[in-house]
Amino acid sequence: MTTTASAIAGDYSKKVSDNLANKRMVPFRKKILLIDDQSEMSLFIALQQEGYEVIACESPQKAWGLVWRFRPDFIIVHLSNLSKGDISALQGCAVLAGGPPIIVARPIFAGGVVVKALEKVAAAFLHPLERNALREVFDELESSLNEKWS
Repeated sequence: MTTTASAIAGDYSKKVSDNLANKRMVPFRKKILLIDDQSEMSLFIALQQEGYEVIACESPQKAWGLVWRFRPDFIIVHLSNLSKGDISALQGCAVLAGGPPIIVARPIFAGGVVVKALEKVAAAFLHPLERNALREVFDELESSLNEKWS
């Protein structure tokens, strides 16, 4: 029995299409870069439980090494204090990541100049930090992004 190249290719193609037909489609998981100086990681865990892919670091400066590779859909800032240098680093991270919305997830204890600079950078402020509030912010930001690209 002789086997031709086209017969082998056809058989392989059928196996691939059968395998694809039998696999369930996995929904796209949104990626979140969490900049969090809290050691308890409760926000990290809550976001993972909501189905997000999360990567975390302690400062905007450390985020620089993560954003290019990870390409987050959202950046969440959960920090106690921010300086003007932190805000500049945060802006740079967002640019490197392709411009995802920045969500500030708690009141920042800083001077007026820093707060005003942060207001220019943040797409949303989230306080109190609750799951339902998180979902609402994500839904609102996703719908506004969808409208922007439609």
